[in-house]
Amino acid sequence: MRFIKYPKVSKSHPNLKKTEILLVIQEAIKNMIALFLCLSTSIEPLYGQEIDIQKLTVKDGLSNGYVTCILQDKEGFMWIGTKDGLNRYDGYEFKSLFTESNFTVSAMVEGNEGNLWLHMMDL
Repeated sequence: MRFIKYPKVSKSHPNLKKTEILLVIQEAIKNMIALFLCLSTSIEPLYGQEIDIQKLTVKDGLSNGYVTCILQDKEGFMWIGTKDGLNRYDGYEFKSLFTESNFTVSAMVEGNEGNLWLHMMDL
């Protein structure tokens, strides 16, 4: 970000105020053009990509429809924490690792060695 020092307006230079306003407008236009160029070049590559989104529900094998957290591990498995357990999705099917109605998996983190660390809340 640049800071521009403008001359102070005095009574002896009545036109200086107009010059100051023109400089501010000119700088604002330059900033808007720069912002437009940055945004247009960064968004353009996204137009050609197709995104495949799958909606997975209890009908697909998820233990509960109330999802609290999601994590993708280093091997590509999707781990889904729900209101009553932990589910692993391999891209084809779910595997419920435990389902207890009195525990909610509220957060997950993968450790450096590939271990999955869970934060569970007792309901």
